[in-house]
Amino acid sequence: MVQRSLPAEEPSGCNSGSKVLEAAVAAWRHAGRAPIVVKSETSRFLATIGLPADHRVEVLIEDEVDDIFLERLAEPDSVIGKMRRPTSGESDLCLVLPLKLMGRAHDIFHGQGLDLQAWWRYTDGSVVFGTVEKA
Repeated sequence: MVQRSLPAEEPSGCNSGSKVLEAAVAAWRHAGRAPIVVKSETSRFLATIGLPADHRVEVLIEDEVDDIFLERLAEPDSVIGKMRRPTSGESDLCLVLPLKLMGRAHDIFHGQGLDLQAWWRYTDGSVVFGTVEKA
């Protein structure tokens, strides 16, 4: 994902999770990509963003998850475990998660062929994405 921030103004009824999703979609559109967004029905996943031309899927994870949730995602029968393609030489799956969880995510997903990318909010409310890292 291209690094980009979104202005702090939020439309009424817009929560911080939808702001992260809006920022992610805006970043991909700014990069000339056409993301396919599937909003999540669970509270811990914000959405899945598909980028068919790049053979890439990003899973946006909300701010209120903990280590136990990340550990469960590493299990083979989890949503993330089922989405991974073990025959692929390059990662096509990226977890986009709160900055506070990056260290733990590296520990949990090390060697599993995933990309990780942090997101965070500045004090003005804008959402920013870090660089993509191999787990």
